[in-house]
Amino acid sequence: ESAAWTGPTCETNACQGQGEVACGAHGQCVADGEAGGWRCECEPGHSGERCHVSCDLICNGPWPYGCNPSIEAPIHLCGPGDGCQYVEHADEANSGWCTYQSRSAVAGDAACDSATCSREANGDDCHTRSCQDGQCTEPVPLPDGTVCHSVEWGQCLGGECLAVHLPTAGSSASMNSEASA
Repeated sequence: ESAAWTGPTCETNACQGQGEVACGAHGQCVADGEAGGWRCECEPGHSGERCHVSCDLICNGPWPYGCNPSIEAPIHLCGPGDGCQYVEHADEANSGWCTYQSRSAVAGDAACDSATCSREANGDDCHTRSCQDGQCTEPVPLPDGTVCHSVEWGQCLGGECLAVHLPTAGSSASMNSEASA
């Protein structure tokens, strides 16, 4: 997954405009509704808002720094003096520690976020799924009238994307196509 698509029909790339180097060589831009639309998800052994901190400079020894990477906690921290913490959320109390592994960054992890679940809504854009307890819920139809992109001029109606607002002969869309012909 290379982009952070958000919005009702995953039409907005939250990482667009952040540049290819938003998360450096050791992270990936992902959608996050709480952090202004995007955040960096760091690869194991790297930390920081932009994945610019190598835990090798903070923790003792090589990755996993004497800690246990298989403990089922969302965030694994290492610190100077062979210390390890396994926490639900990293906060200011963890300053001086390095997030050497985040559960969502581990390959094969079942953790989800709302953007991931929305994209997995059976491949159509008139259903959505949310994330609850790390799992995507069953697809739910979007409200009738929601714009969809599966068909030209589409709107959701009863969970299907239908062309309901086709341009008429006098509309600006048909005039523009005639003028360019």
